[in-house]
Amino acid sequence: MRVLACLLLASAVLAGGARAQDYYFGVSYDMNLALQDTKDFAGDFSWLGMSLEGRKMFRPDASVGFVFGWHEMDKEFTGVQSPAAGLDVYSAQKRYVNSFPMLLNAHYYFGQPGQVRPHIGLGIGAYLVERRVEVGGLYQIDEDTWHFGLAPEVGVAWRVGWQAAGLAGVRLNWAMEADDVEEMYLNFRIGMAWM
Repeated sequence: MRVLACLLLASAVLAGGARAQDYYFGVSYDMNLALQDTKDFAGDFSWLGMSLEGRKMFRPDASVGFVFGWHEMDKEFTGVQSPAAGLDVYSAQKRYVNSFPMLLNAHYYFGQPGQVRPHIGLGIGAYLVERRVEVGGLYQIDEDTWHFGLAPEVGVAWRVGWQAAGLAGVRLNWAMEADDVEEMYLNFRIGMAWM
């Protein structure tokens, strides 16, 4: 809830300061594909995620900005599992990963303003990762870690109105190892931006 409040506050500040087309504020729906250890812990594909971002164009083909997001992946199964060292349990088990990227980013755009604009970008910053294991509906083990991370991306933007654009893209989120936890997943994003 704290993160959502921060996201909404940041979006209001950015949207209030956007006076010309050299700023934009965007909201996207994010689907997630877990990779490596994240896939082993919390399954393959998730439909749960969103991102808020702002960008400032400092040249016609380049921008700097920020992105805040929330991405959840989960997995449910029954069997003998080891949720903690030295503990084997036969039961239903649910595992969750909630990832909150907070990144500064830069993008380079191809094409002309007002047309379809493919772009590449790189985000750098912090990830708050919350891992939870629920065993048999009786026990819950939570682990929160902060990570340094990188997020390269490719995407495309297209104008849908005088002050609006559609957005689509793929971002690789890599929360580097901290406390023996490393998260890596892809976002498939679709959204809107307002200038």
